[in-house]
Amino acid sequence: MDEFRPAGWLGNRHLQTLAAALPISLPSAQERVEIAVPEGGSLIARAWWQPSGRSARTLLLVHGVGGNADSSYVMRAALACHRAGCHVVRLNLRGAGEGVATASSIYHAGLTSDLDHAVRELSRHRRFASCASSGSRSAAASRSS
Repeated sequence: MDEFRPAGWLGNRHLQTLAAALPISLPSAQERVEIAVPEGGSLIARAWWQPSGRSARTLLLVHGVGGNADSSYVMRAALACHRAGCHVVRLNLRGAGEGVATASSIYHAGLTSDLDHAVRELSRHRRFASCASSGSRSAAASRSS
């Protein structure tokens, strides 16, 4: 594995910590994806696809406890992964972020079926080729459609 080398202006750890708190924004051309869940209600995700016609792996980003798909660490990961050539989907777990209004109940750590359901639903999307997930408590997993 290559050794981490920060950008020149982020040469010390204090600047790196401060830089992580700077605001970040992603293009507004992201697709809002509403994923119905069997128990009622829905999950809300934001998909940022690579330019049309381009085949790419889809990375499903999941926020941590108390966060949502607009948390700065999720946004930064989305930006880095999209620049690396991946389609990126930022998922709000049940009752988080934009999904507060569409949730039939609140999320809890044992509710892993929501993540499984989201991957299954996203795999039906025309731009979907394969998937990897990343989050504070989800293990990276690959699945081909």
